[in-house]
Amino acid sequence: MQKKKKRYYSTTKRYAAWKHPHLFFRGILAIGRLVFPKHKTCWQEEPPPGEAAIYCANHAGAYGPVVMVTNFPRPFRPWVIDQVCFMKTFPAFSRMDFWHPKNPFSKGLFWVLSYLLAPLAKVIFCGVEAIPAHFNDNAHVTIQKSVQTLREGKNVVIFPENRTPYSEYNEDFSSGFVYVARRYYRKTGQCLRFYPVFACRFNHTIQVGKPTVFRPEADFAEERE
Repeated sequence: MQKKKKRYYSTTKRYAAWKHPHLFFRGILAIGRLVFPKHKTCWQEEPPPGEAAIYCANHAGAYGPVVMVTNFPRPFRPWVIDQVCFMKTFPAFSRMDFWHPKNPFSKGLFWVLSYLLAPLAKVIFCGVEAIPAHFNDNAHVTIQKSVQTLREGKNVVIFPENRTPYSEYNEDFSSGFVYVARRYYRKTGQCLRFYPVFACRFNHTIQVGKPTVFRPEADFAEERE
């Protein structure tokens, strides 16, 4: 019996549909830029002209992503957890991750709300051209799409903080995104730059630090760390 081929959400056709932001998303973005404080981007070292890079930003709840989308001056595609990118998986994931109701009434309310917000989430993540971040056997799809994005000259933004309760400072990071640099080097022969980014709510700035350049000749485990 022939094994049925598994279908993934992150198909080429589905990605292609994301290239033209919905008019509704453009309206949301315009309103966000009007009501959200303007943030100035401060560079310790300007990136070379025309060179795409990976920017590793703080999440800080929703603050980091909102600041980057509304204020960062360079074009980019962000990594977003794959379950929230699609209407089919958004409701269950949002109930598990976003809200923690403690009584039957609130559970029912959030159950309804999760389905009502699913279409809005799809519009937003399509609008920002999110790269669904798979943390399972499909991780190679995320890496492949990231490399393709970089080769097209567009930056990638990653929020690498591990999924822990919110705090202002977090020293625990996922490091799987470094595999993008190794694949990128194998495809292009170029060493990818990683820029640390801190979206600061106190003085309304986006602080971009000096980059770390991937060294392909080094031991990968040490380089990843």
